[in-house]
Amino acid sequence: MTHKEIHSYLEAFWRGESTLEQEAALKSYFEEQDIPAAFKQDQPYFEYLLKEQARKLNNPAFDQKLIKHIGGGTKRLMWTNFVKMAAGLSLLIAVGWWYQHSDTHPEAAITELQHLRQHTVDADSQAAYELAREALLMLSKGISQDSTQLQQLEHLKQEIKDFDPAKH
Repeated sequence: MTHKEIHSYLEAFWRGESTLEQEAALKSYFEEQDIPAAFKQDQPYFEYLLKEQARKLNNPAFDQKLIKHIGGGTKRLMWTNFVKMAAGLSLLIAVGWWYQHSDTHPEAAITELQHLRQHTVDADSQAAYELAREALLMLSKGISQDSTQLQQLEHLKQEIKDFDPAKH
C-alpha cells in the first residue's frame, strides 16, 4: 500500500467514514513491524484492536454467571408474557361486563345527548329573546322620554321667539 492510500484510509477511519475493507487494510498494514515514522503514532491503537479481536472468551462459568445475572432467561420472559396477557384479558372482560350491565348503551346515550342539546338550544334562544325584548323596551322608553323633552324644548323655543320684551 502506498503512503497516500494509508493516509486517506486513516483520515476516513478517524472521521468514522471508513469502510470495513479499509479498516481491514489498515489493521493488516499496522501488523507489519516496519512502519514509517509518519504513521508510528497510530500503530499502538491498531495493535490494541488486533489484540482484543484475537481474545476469546471460553469460560463456561462466566456464561452461567452472566445468564444468572441477567435473570434466568426464558423463565422470566415467559412469566412477564403471561402477566401481560392476563392483564389484557382482564381488561377485555371488565369492558364487556360494564357494557352488558350499564344502563346506557351508546344508542341511548346519543339520543339523550341530542335531546339535552336541543333543550339547551331552546333555553338559550328563549333567554336571548327575553334579553333582546328588555333592551328594546328600555330603548323605547328612552326614545319616548327624549321625544317628550324634545317637544318641551320646541315649545320653549317657540315661547322665546314669541317673547316680546316691550310687553313685559
